Amino acid sequence: MSRSSIVGGQNASEGEWPWMAYLKIIPVNGRPGEYFKCGGSLISNHWVLTAAHCLEDAFKWWESEVVLGLYKLDISNKHNVTRRMKNFIIHKNFQKTHSVLQGSDVALVELDRPVSTSGNAYIQPVILGQSSDRFTVKWECWGTGWGDIDNGVRLPFPGTLQKVLLSIIENKRCQDIYKNRYRIQSDMLCAGYTEGGKDACQGDSGGPLVCRKDKKSPWIQAGIVSFGWGCGLRDSPGIYIQVSSYRAWIKKHTKARGAP
Repeated sequence: MSRSSIVGGQNASEGEWPWMAYLKIIPVNGRPGEYFKCGGSLISNHWVLTAAHCLEDAFKWWESEVVLGLYKLDISNKHNVTRRMKNFIIHKNFQKTHSVLQGSDVALVELDRPVSTSGNAYIQPVILGQSSDRFTVKWECWGTGWGDIDNGVRLPFPGTLQKVLLSIIENKRCQDIYKNRYRIQSDMLCAGYTEGGKDACQGDSGGPLVCRKDKKSPWIQAGIVSFGWGCGLRDSPGIYIQVSSYRAWIKKHTKARGAP
């Protein structure tokens, strides 16, 4: 099941995760005012990285919005910046399978206008993971989002951005935990705890998993929230798309369209 947001987390501080993006996706046959939500991460002044499954169903991309600098869903603030979508790109391998289980659950959203990041502590691009980054249990990793805080439990008013500390689980160990439920692909990354209690959940797929080696090191986006088994359940860690596996793809498509 696709998922994300935060179970067992806590309120983030305003501006703590300045690359967080909130996607308001308007379905083609939806009622007036209806939209579904996903998370994302700002990677340049006019590109956002998210999950492919957020954008696979027919939607009005020309009316859908991306909000940056957001902290509380239900209370607007002076740091909020809203942009329409100009274009979106879904990885071709995901288009062929339409299944998070097969990997390649990655997509790019181009903003209709660039956002200002110079001197703006509340809106900043994230550093993307590279193949040389070896994310292990020794790294400090956090997931963030505005989705459900438990199975079927919505984030309460005022909708404050949540964060949760997660532990990287090596892929072989993750496969052993999941057994035959899922096949952990080479482009995936697992994070969470075997005892459960802290996890991503429904409502904010596409959000980032960021990690750092130590407190002096910068935050690096290691993963994109993709799917999992329930929310915060025992022996069911979250499954993320490994950003480093798609760094070349990201660069190819953003540079070709004039990204800085």
